Amino acid sequence: SHQGAFGFANGVEWFASEKIDVHGAASLNWGAQPNQVDLIRRLTVLLKTHPAFFNQSRLELIHRGDGNVLALMRQHAPTGRRLIILVNLDVDRPGRVFWDQVRAGINDGPCWDLITEKNIRLNRKEGLAACSLEPGQVICLSDNKADLELCAHSRSEFVTMPQQILNQRLRAKVLDVYGF
Repeated sequence: SHQGAFGFANGVEWFASEKIDVHGAASLNWGAQPNQVDLIRRLTVLLKTHPAFFNQSRLELIHRGDGNVLALMRQHAPTGRRLIILVNLDVDRPGRVFWDQVRAGINDGPCWDLITEKNIRLNRKEGLAACSLEPGQVICLSDNKADLELCAHSRSEFVTMPQQILNQRLRAKVLDVYGF
């Protein structure tokens, strides 16, 4: 590198008022509003605690129709727990995403966005579910209220590692001790 080691920007620069200048040590404007600390914390908790992000999960594109939108289902095979991820890939225009609600396993009850904790209103007609998305919006949709409570409960705790990973590491250590 020209003047020392290189660095990776990891998101703290998103709302900075200055260009990153590692060698000039420009301020990153910590604590300013808006910032994404709470959003990043919530995403971290969701990825570490919801079974749909654990191993043995499958990912399936389930959107119907065209447009610059996606509907993906993440389902954890052992538990059957699932999430529907809705994405508007267009950052300039709103979009509308459609998917087969029966195939996705979504019932006719309420659904929540686990990222914002908001109740999401779905339009349902003839077996299809639909949702309007703002430009660039991503929704992590669940029809299981326990998923919402899981994220809210875990948010107050310092989540270091999923129990599943800890158990795998303990099993590996036991095998190591016995020399297998």
